[in-house]
Amino acid sequence: VICISNPMQSLQRAAEFKPDLVVLDMHMPEINGIELATLLRQHEQFLLLPIIFVTADTSVRLRQSIESIGVNAVLTKPVDMGALVNACERAITDTFSRSEERRVGKEC
Repeated sequence: VICISNPMQSLQRAAEFKPDLVVLDMHMPEINGIELATLLRQHEQFLLLPIIFVTADTSVRLRQSIESIGVNAVLTKPVDMGALVNACERAITDTFSRSEERRVGKEC
């Protein structure tokens, strides 16, 4: 696990660290979570990267915007740790299944 306090370093750190999952806050300095998730998704190595959002914002419009970029879960603060663990497990399992389907599809 690594924690990045400067979101502008996220792409570089993700390329070096190769995370299995990313948890993003919506409101961060210099860039918001949607912008960062969009930047991650623009790189082929992060197309299937599980992304979970954590936000205190309960706006339906914001939630729809977050979900439209293909994230695995959106959790509302304060986050129940059990819910976070479950979301992480589900996101990794779903992503593994999609990557296997993608791999098998390429072999055919």
